[in-house]
Amino acid sequence: MRVFAERARRAAPPSENFRSRSRGSDCHFHRLRGMFAMHQIKEDPVLSLRERECIQWISRGKSSWETGKIMGISPNTVNFHLKNVKHKLDVSSRTHAAIKAVSLGIIEP
Repeated sequence: MRVFAERARRAAPPSENFRSRSRGSDCHFHRLRGMFAMHQIKEDPVLSLRERECIQWISRGKSSWETGKIMGISPNTVNFHLKNVKHKLDVSSRTHAAIKAVSLGIIEP
């Protein structure tokens, strides 16, 4: 107990401790931000013909079943291609994938 009390008395005032800690975290934040910025510079993803065709129909409001009937493949195959598109475009929904594909110029609106 005595050792802890002595260390507490010798510690810098709270404002100085906060500044020194925040200075360290600022440096850490900027270093991490720079690392993420480097990873964000990516080339446009390359989609296969089937993936582009699937996301094109999805962007027009078609369901997996409708897209499958149009393309002559099963709805499960459509979902497989859409899963690959979402992964390549780094998105989590079909809608976001369609919007991103249009904004990147991968498909026509």
